[in-house]
Amino acid sequence: LFHFILFSLVNFFYVILYLFYFILFYLNYVMLLYFIFARLIQHPMNSLNKQIDQALREKTDRTEVLFDYPEFQKVVANVNLILNRMWSGAGNDDSTKPAQNRDLEYINIVDILTQPAIVISATGIVVAINSQFEQISQMSKETLLQQNFNTIIDPALMQNIEALIARAKASPYEKHSDKIPFSQFECSISIQASLGSSGESEYYFMTLAKIEAE
Repeated sequence: LFHFILFSLVNFFYVILYLFYFILFYLNYVMLLYFIFARLIQHPMNSLNKQIDQALREKTDRTEVLFDYPEFQKVVANVNLILNRMWSGAGNDDSTKPAQNRDLEYINIVDILTQPAIVISATGIVVAINSQFEQISQMSKETLLQQNFNTIIDPALMQNIEALIARAKASPYEKHSDKIPFSQFECSISIQASLGSSGESEYYFMTLAKIEAE
């Protein structure tokens, strides 16, 4: 009986020891994940904070963080909206007026169009697309928005956009068009540059229309 009790106590001790090691390993794993995710979110947050400071110093209403997470992009959009409203209400003095951020304006415009539409900034960043463009490009808004347009997976579509932007830069006051073939139909693609107060192109507005077979 004594040996049985002793054996049971030893086994119980080992169970407690294994349980302790398991809990310790689990805690270390959780702490490691926390550290990784904390570092992952720290960079875009620091970038956004720096851009907010810069926007307040330079009286601009645009921040841009290339972090592909929809909820974070909503925060960036809300920050831009607040900056826009703040500077818009700062008075009529030209020294307090920012360089206007028209991203939200174009987002609303493309949403009411029935044909595929995309808006690209002067730096090549996609600022707005509609659901029709998602279908024809086979890419979602979450994948494209706030990314460079060269991330478009359809090489013919991406090259057409690149060529049209080059033409629009050379002649910003003209509308430029081209044709692009898809697997079962052909589309015309048109571009119009949108100029800022400095006279330089700030945005490129593009639409696609299916060419009906004769």
